[in-house]
Amino acid sequence: MLIEAEDFNENWSGCIKFMNNIIFINFIVLFTILNPSLKLGTNVNFQSKAEPIIKLEEKHAIVSGQSIVGMLAAAVLAKSGYIVDCFEIRDEYTRNIQWAVRQSLVDELASIDKKLADSFIKKIARPIYKGSTHVYVNGYRRNKSHKGLEKGIASRLPSTCHEMMAKPSIAIVEAKAFEIFLKKYLQSLPNIHLHQELFTEWQQTIDLIVIAEGFNSKTRNKLNIQLIASAQNKPQIAGALYMDSGGIMLKHWRNENGRIRLTGVMGRAGSGSTWIVADVDNDKIKTQNDLNVEFRRLAADALDLPIKTVEELKISGPVGDGPVTSFILKQAICETATHGDNIILIGDAVGAGHWSVGGGMQTGSVCHIERLKTLLANIKEGMPKAVALNEYSDAVIRDTKTWIEVSTNDQLHNMH
Repeated sequence: MLIEAEDFNENWSGCIKFMNNIIFINFIVLFTILNPSLKLGTNVNFQSKAEPIIKLEEKHAIVSGQSIVGMLAAAVLAKSGYIVDCFEIRDEYTRNIQWAVRQSLVDELASIDKKLADSFIKKIARPIYKGSTHVYVNGYRRNKSHKGLEKGIASRLPSTCHEMMAKPSIAIVEAKAFEIFLKKYLQSLPNIHLHQELFTEWQQTIDLIVIAEGFNSKTRNKLNIQLIASAQNKPQIAGALYMDSGGIMLKHWRNENGRIRLTGVMGRAGSGSTWIVADVDNDKIKTQNDLNVEFRRLAADALDLPIKTVEELKISGPVGDGPVTSFILKQAICETATHGDNIILIGDAVGAGHWSVGGGMQTGSVCHIERLKTLLANIKEGMPKAVALNEYSDAVIRDTKTWIEVSTNDQLHNMH
């Protein structure tokens, strides 16, 4: 049987195509075996939560806890050349808390990124337009003046917590707005990876692990780092009153049956709500209704408003639309702020004083962040890591002790 030239060419061409297909399929199978993360018929997700590939020469850090201090720590580590994995179990920020801030916080943001500081002034912070007012048990009112918000200047950052605390609060921020703002900033940094999950994998190969989980840190407790109480526990209540106070910070001291108690009021202008936290008599509170009545009474007293006016306003607790909440304020400090050769504590995880002097978030976000910068610089310059970690621990504990001492003195001063 003779085969025409045209038929031969057609059959030969088909044979070549068949062989090429076989070769291509074998290549794909082999490539898939060598790369198990790739699957036939699926798209590769380049934004998955898979562990980032760490080059041998790169430094790797973990930050567990993504409140304000944790996010600033992550930003500093990223700016220092670390690949940073951040872990946070919350899927969104919902806290109704409002904080008073000092100029040094703006200066700290400027030391990380000048545009970040400028945007913070424009979008997040609002001056205390009505001033900072202290009302003493004898009824005397003292108003503190301030220059207002200024552009951030990194070179004027305070060298000690005492120096930082001596400056007045100048603005109010909403916790959730500030947290969302910083999260967006972290998302813009290419060497930061955000994970919505609990960090549990402890590895000695990680260069630095930063525990920024707050005062009730479960990780710190697992590490058996002890807390030393610095004052008696105080029963308190906290919540938001839905009225715009126009920009106010108020400390209202009161004498109730021989006990000196404090109500703190903070309201960011334009937010539509005012944050209130106060010492209370636990014996007077048995039900949620008791909490609501006491909260409205203290708000009306501190803001010098008719109780009927306050009763007509919506109230909520510390989180979302939840109820006004009672809690026990604990003041304590850690015996150490490091563990092993690669774990450090930062922010409220180190310890906490009283909120009366606005020192908590400020101490962590300014003083502790500066200590972290010093730690990274010391390690980079060749200081033995054990020595650098010990210096860090001493410094952040000293900062937190200052906050505790200033808040204690503030309370003692106002008892007379």
